[in-house]
Amino acid sequence: MYDGCPKGFPDGKTYYKAMAGEFVDYNEYKKITEMGYYSKNDYLEAIELGFKWSFEKIKKYLCYEDYGIFSSSPRKYYIHDDDRETYIKSDRDVYYYAKKKGFKDFKEFEDAISKGFLNAEEYRDAMKKGFSDKETYGDAKEMGFDNPKEYEEAMKFGLRSKDEYDKFKRRLGKILDIKKEYELDTIEEAILFKILLNFEHGKKLSAEKIWNMWKDELEKYRNYIKNGIKFNNKDDLKKYLSNSSKIKHIGYYDEDGEVFERISPKFKKIIIDGSNVAWNNGSKETGDKPFAKNIELVINKLKEMGYSDILVITDASLKHIVEDVDVLDKLMEEKILNDAPSKRDADDFILKFVREYNSYVITNDTFKDWKEKDEWVRKNMDKYRITFMIDGDIVKFDEKIEKVKL
Repeated sequence: MYDGCPKGFPDGKTYYKAMAGEFVDYNEYKKITEMGYYSKNDYLEAIELGFKWSFEKIKKYLCYEDYGIFSSSPRKYYIHDDDRETYIKSDRDVYYYAKKKGFKDFKEFEDAISKGFLNAEEYRDAMKKGFSDKETYGDAKEMGFDNPKEYEEAMKFGLRSKDEYDKFKRRLGKILDIKKEYELDTIEEAILFKILLNFEHGKKLSAEKIWNMWKDELEKYRNYIKNGIKFNNKDDLKKYLSNSSKIKHIGYYDEDGEVFERISPKFKKIIIDGSNVAWNNGSKETGDKPFAKNIELVINKLKEMGYSDILVITDASLKHIVEDVDVLDKLMEEKILNDAPSKRDADDFILKFVREYNSYVITNDTFKDWKEKDEWVRKNMDKYRITFMIDGDIVKFDEKIEKVKL
C-alpha cells in the first residue's frame, strides 16, 4: 500500500484492481471505471476507434422500453440479438458490444447497425455483394441469392427462389436482354421487339400479322406478366407502332397502309459533326489546327463498315480555318458535306436531324450547353452520340457503333 496511498487509493483491493487495469492513480481509475470500462487500455482504444459519444449517435437505431410520459423512469435502450436483449446504457456498452461482434471501429459499426446488421462478418459479406440492408440480404440469402440485382429482378416477377429465377432466365433471357438494350418498360414490348428484330432489313409486315404473331408469342410468357397486358387489342398495338419513339430504332410504321417496315440501324442516316471531327479533340488555345482529312477518314471508315447514308454538317467558319481546304471542297462537291448558314450553330442542325430521323452522330461533343436548356437533349442525346478517336490514319468508334450494325 506504500505506492497506493500516495496515488489516492482507499484500500489494497482497489489498488491491485487498478494496477491490473494499468491505471496510473485512483482519480484515473475512478473516472474510467465509472464509465464502465474494465481497463485503461480498453478506454483508450474505444476513444481511438471513435466510440466517444457513440451511445448518443446510435440511440435512433436501438429498441427501447418506454414507461410513458408520466413515468420518472428513464428509457431503457437495448439491442435485440440472437433472441435476447443486450441493454445499452453508455459508450462503454457500445464499444464492448461492437468489439464482441467483430467490428473494427465505430464508423463501421454505426453504418452496419443503421442498415440492420449486428454481426461484422455478415455486414461485410453483404456490402461486398452489394446488398443495401440486412432485411434484403437475409431474404435473398434464404432464397438462395448472392446477387442483389438477381434478387431484385426475381422480386419484380414474383419469383421466390434462385431455382425459379434460373428457370425464368433460361426462358426469358433474350426477352430481358432486348428489354434492357432498348430501355423498354414491359415484357410485352420486349416480345414485340423480339418478333420485329427477327426480320431482315426491308421486310414489310402488316399490323394484322404482327398482332397475331405477338398474341401467339405472348402465351409463352404470360405467367411472368404481373401488371396487366399492355396491348389489349390490335388498335393498341397500332398506336404503339405509330407513336413509340423507341420503335423507330428498328423500323417505320405506315399508318395509312397499316404496314411496318423493318429498317436495320445499319441503313439509317449517320450524321458526322464535321467541325468536331476536323479538330479531333484539338483546340485553338493549344495551337492545334483542324483538318478536313479527319472527316474523310471517318467517312471512309463508316463506308468500310457498310454504312451508306452519311451526312457531314460543319460550322460555316470551318472552310476559313481548315488546313486542307481542297479536301473540304471535294466533300462538298460530292454532296456529302453541308455547312451551316453563317452565324448559325451547326449543333442546331445536327440535333434536328437526330430528332427527325433518329440519326446517330459521330462526335466527341457532349452537348453540355444544349442539355442545360433542352430536356429532350438532356434525356436522349447520349443514346445517339458515338464518340471517336483518330490516330494517324486509324479511326476507332465507341462500342455503340457495333450495336448499330446489328
